[in-house]
Amino acid sequence: MDFGTEALCRHRADRDTHKALLLKHIKENEKEGTKLEELRQILPFLGRGSVQFLIKELKDEGAIISSGHTKGARWFPKQE
Repeated sequence: MDFGTEALCRHRADRDTHKALLLKHIKENEKEGTKLEELRQILPFLGRGSVQFLIKELKDEGAIISSGHTKGARWFPKQE
């Protein structure tokens, strides 16, 4: 594995870990839902756009759903 491939694998692992942390928090707060600002506190070293991208991936994967729009939106685990 060359340096570029290794860095890409490490980046992917980090992204998966970050998504797992966000999903864990969303599941722990499933009754009241979780706002974006709360999720940003889970990964304070990431920018708003990066956290939003991770949330979009979780939504596209069918793991979470949103209720509401803009700052009032709350994220919930998708019920199976």
